[in-house]
Amino acid sequence: MSGENIQRVEFAEITNTEGNGNTVLNRNFGLVKEVPIQLDVKLGSLDSSIGQLFSLQEGEVIELSTGVDQEIELILDGNVVAKGLLVAVGDNFGIEITNIKN
Repeated sequence: MSGENIQRVEFAEITNTEGNGNTVLNRNFGLVKEVPIQLDVKLGSLDSSIGQLFSLQEGEVIELSTGVDQEIELILDGNVVAKGLLVAVGDNFGIEITNIKN
């Protein structure tokens, strides 16, 4: 940093004002629409013990807490954003969205 001219910067205090412009989403949404996200689907859960976990064998069926006709959760960044029903789409699973969280 030798030879550089270093000056102290002083900031003027401002008061907190309400915005009067566009919201972030009303601006150019195209700027973020290609940002990749991870959407997780929670089919159900199971309360178990370490012993039961280690005794699992191939071919064994684990019964989850969610019934086949109950909604499953779509989770974005740890937050439930929607619910839906599990459906078959050809050879894949899909989700029919039934409720989007406001």
